[in-house]
Amino acid sequence: MNAPAPFESFLVFDGEKKIAIEKDTKVPNAAIFTVNKEDHTIGNLLKHQLLKDPQVLFAGYKCPHPLEHKFILRVQTTSDTTPADALTSAITDLMAELSLFEERFRSPSSSSSSLFCSTIFRVRRKRTADPHEALVISLKRPKQMSAVTEPIICFRASTTNLKVFI
Repeated sequence: MNAPAPFESFLVFDGEKKIAIEKDTKVPNAAIFTVNKEDHTIGNLLKHQLLKDPQVLFAGYKCPHPLEHKFILRVQTTSDTTPADALTSAITDLMAELSLFEERFRSPSSSSSSLFCSTIFRVRRKRTADPHEALVISLKRPKQMSAVTEPIICFRASTTNLKVFI
């Protein structure tokens, strides 16, 4: 079989860098970041977080091949900041946002029934017919498209287990 071993998708081996930075010579104030052992999950989050920064002119990523566990992120910024600084800021902001998400997810006495995390997804608590509580995670669409959200994952929690419905 041509597929690599499963552990090769997440283990960084000796001599292998997690992130490689290369200056993009085609456009001014731009860089190409190659992130090893990651995929669309982190690539898409970083791209969206970078595009929120007014100093970032362009951010995009691609995964070269499904069997290669890496993605290539291109970032172009204004002359006021560097692409590396913009990426560092985006990572810091994402970590803070995910920490807030985790804190509110673990807190059962949250006063609000909905938790908005940026423009990526929304989490809301929903009472179901059974006594267990369900969480629905849904994508937020831009206002031009529709205010309706579509659930992507539904968690049903009980005292003994957690079931995930996709």
